[in-house]
Amino acid sequence: MNIVYLIGNGFDRNLGLKTSYQDFYRFYKTQVSNNENVQKVKEMISSQQSDLWSDLEIALGQISKEFNNTDAFIDVLKDISDNLRKYVKAEANSLTIKSDAKEKLIGYLCSPFENLTTEVKRSVEEHFTSQSREQWNVNIITFNYTYILEQILQDVVGSKIGTHHNGYNVNLNNILHIHGDCNTSIIVGVNDVSQIANETFKTDDDVLDWLVKTKAQECRSDGIERRCKNIISDANLICIFGMSFGETDKLWWDSIRNRLNANTNTRVVIYEYKEGV
Repeated sequence: MNIVYLIGNGFDRNLGLKTSYQDFYRFYKTQVSNNENVQKVKEMISSQQSDLWSDLEIALGQISKEFNNTDAFIDVLKDISDNLRKYVKAEANSLTIKSDAKEKLIGYLCSPFENLTTEVKRSVEEHFTSQSREQWNVNIITFNYTYILEQILQDVVGSKIGTHHNGYNVNLNNILHIHGDCNTSIIVGVNDVSQIANETFKTDDDVLDWLVKTKAQECRSDGIERRCKNIISDANLICIFGMSFGETDKLWWDSIRNRLNANTNTRVVIYEYKEGV
């Protein structure tokens, strides 16, 4: 049985990291820049009340119409990316991981149905009766820039992490960063050209390489996007935690829908956060 976990910013925030869009903006507006365009964009996005990164990314696509110069707009995108990477890295470095974090996280990975409501848990377990008598292969696709997952699980990636309820092995194969990580480079932008308001930029390869996530991923040449698509297309169970389902990650929601259409036996579990639970 193939299980994939899609992990979003809610995971990091649940650990106490201040990684919402508003958290970053409070930092970003204090960073001095002599670039007038950077200052202009800071003012434009100051009214963005959402905590969701997807709303900032959509805003960048809309703000593009305020520019008629490729280099000027790319300078703004570079400034946001550089400062975001710096901010997230500092946040990640500030976190003290609790001693029981590894045990708890492995428990969740080996028991994906444990925290579901009684009736839903019964239904899903019955659905996967045959796969419960075989090895489970787990992959994690993280949309986060932090390396917290690696810090918690670094010595068990690529190996057995435990057993599921019927006693068969659960293996953790990979942790993949679809948008890069704060130790190397990060990707922040829109899903496709339809989300770019500037008509000229829609055919500008330099802008597209910075602003459209799939194009930026191609420039990385690491094959992560292809690997993640393949993992989703082979999944029997897709678990989603801490994701906001924003339009700027539409590619991945489409990939999940395509898998469900291709294999009606695949199931999706969406974990909903409830404060105090």
